[in-house]
Amino acid sequence: MNLRYIIVIVIVALISMIGLVAIQVYFIESSFEQQIENFDNRVYSALAGALDEYEKESNIIFFSNNPIAQKAFTAQEEYLNIEEGVSDINFTYTLKDTNSKFFKILTSELNIPKSRILNMKPNEFERLKRHYNEFNEAMRNRGKIMLFENTCIDEKVFPDTLKNLIKKHFIDNNILLEFKICIVDNKTKSVIFSDYPSLNESILEKSYKSKIFPNSIYNEYALLFIYFPQKDKYINQQVLPMLFTSFFLIALVIGSFMITIYTIYRQKRLGDMKTDFINNMTHELKTPVATIGLASNMIRNEKILTNKEKVFHYATVIKQENERLLNNIEKVLQAARLKKSSIKLKISEIDLNEIIAEIVSRNQINIDEVNGTITYSPNAINSIIEADKIHVSNMVNNLIENSIKYRKEDVPLELHVATYNKSKGIEIVVEDNGIGIPTEVLERVFEKFYRVPTGNVHNVKGFGLGLNYVKEMAEAHYGNVTVHSELGKGSIFTIYLPSEYAGTDDVETE
Repeated sequence: MNLRYIIVIVIVALISMIGLVAIQVYFIESSFEQQIENFDNRVYSALAGALDEYEKESNIIFFSNNPIAQKAFTAQEEYLNIEEGVSDINFTYTLKDTNSKFFKILTSELNIPKSRILNMKPNEFERLKRHYNEFNEAMRNRGKIMLFENTCIDEKVFPDTLKNLIKKHFIDNNILLEFKICIVDNKTKSVIFSDYPSLNESILEKSYKSKIFPNSIYNEYALLFIYFPQKDKYINQQVLPMLFTSFFLIALVIGSFMITIYTIYRQKRLGDMKTDFINNMTHELKTPVATIGLASNMIRNEKILTNKEKVFHYATVIKQENERLLNNIEKVLQAARLKKSSIKLKISEIDLNEIIAEIVSRNQINIDEVNGTITYSPNAINSIIEADKIHVSNMVNNLIENSIKYRKEDVPLELHVATYNKSKGIEIVVEDNGIGIPTEVLERVFEKFYRVPTGNVHNVKGFGLGLNYVKEMAEAHYGNVTVHSELGKGSIFTIYLPSEYAGTDDVETE
């Protein structure tokens, strides 16, 4: 896949992801603000009803419990008694009796001329009674208002009654949170009542504020503050399901984006490795084929046919190159079949020390060709394990081949193979003094098709399948393989195999 095309895909996907995340964040903020606004509206609606009711209730409580107020309204109460007796007054008697109390009230309080009263007809007298009632009620209310308004605030505030009315209206508006109130004389800035946990500017800013007597045109100094300690928690609980859903969607989008980017990158890397593998495979297969072709042509030469030594030499070359070609083809086919689900192991009891000794002996000629040395230390006392003999041999052989391929050109190869008993198994250690593996690629050496960069693509022969095969086979035996390497100093590969095979599926026993 073209790198530029991948970059375009990544940029478009990144912009889309950022847009989706921004929309989700905006949606969360809007939902949070909407919940706060909805809660505020319900609080103020309930508070308006509660204060309106309290204004009437406090008036009643004030006058019923205040002896001074009751005394001040004695005159109004007398007027009320007169008003109630008006309907029983004899018409002719009352109008003719100019010395009666009611006659004096009509002339002095209402300023009605005596002559008009003495000449009134019954329907006019009824209108007079209504006029008197309205006048008397207005005077009484005006007096009450003036007395109530001119009373000190702390004498007109009843915290328990106020709080009970607020609680009742809050419940009616489905506001079930605990609340605290604070009553302040705004004129003197003194606190009349407070059950706040603490009183400071910060907590007052978070409180709901209102006049206690909203309908009063005189009293503007009694202020009520209401604080909900659990308001933030309540709002969060309302938004929480939506918040979790949004976070989940955001995480899902980000996760999907990361997986997509990783998949694209992995596919590109795999594609590059496969391309490199095909190039290497072409080179590895082409070389023996060309050598076989050249040797065949030489044998067909009449001059060569008469020379048995040269014929034997070229025949040997053809045989060696043919074996090399078959070995490379087998490696490719082996890699194609190398899936854990399709591995068929032939498990039997094998002596690991003996098998490795044979492998070391068989590779001695290859070590000699590069002027190297190989030593073997069978330190495992109990070397019998349950494993597939062929695959175990191939694993060790692959590590030895790797040490030969990745040796230093100017330093003789020193290769050491050893076995050690470990907990419930045996470790096979292959150590060399080769070129080593860079730290940044150490974890990738077991990937299929991966080959450590060495400058020239073809200066080291191979397909990048050997170490992957070792890893897959070690895990198929329920073991593992590890590597420790320093660039320029060499590598140490360690294969651990359990003494007893733990698997049951896809196994052929002997």
